[in-house]
Amino acid sequence: MENTTQAAIRERFLRKPAPRKNLIVGDIAPDIETVEGVVELDANIHDYLIVANISTRCSSCMDSLEALDQYTRTSNFNLIILIEIDDQEQFEQFVSYYEGRAKVFRVEFKNTLYGSNGMPWLYGMNREKQIITSRVFHMTEELEEVLSPFRPYIDRE
Repeated sequence: MENTTQAAIRERFLRKPAPRKNLIVGDIAPDIETVEGVVELDANIHDYLIVANISTRCSSCMDSLEALDQYTRTSNFNLIILIEIDDQEQFEQFVSYYEGRAKVFRVEFKNTLYGSNGMPWLYGMNREKQIITSRVFHMTEELEEVLSPFRPYIDRE
């Protein structure tokens, strides 16, 4: 009986952790599952790629949208915006608004690894799809922090 109890205790405390459901620095980013289909990262990464997660259900995301809007008006960088938005007409307006500044895709974050860290969130990845920077953002300074490792490429564009 004692061996069974010890085995149960050992199993309980030595069990392997469940697989992670979020992306962290060092991970290789997967392709992006969107409402319209899969977006292949290989087709969108040149030297780097910045991915911004925004939701219209998130009150703090409005500050992030303002920071992205201001920054993309004065800086050209390789940006994908993943937005969780319910209204198709609003989504189309959003796509039109960012035309020429960012590629915009509609997502349901519960169905993708990209939304699991929180909202609003930025990922910066290199050409090998490895996540180099990852953080929450609300202001331009936080956006700059994510962009900083890619500055040599951005300044070239």
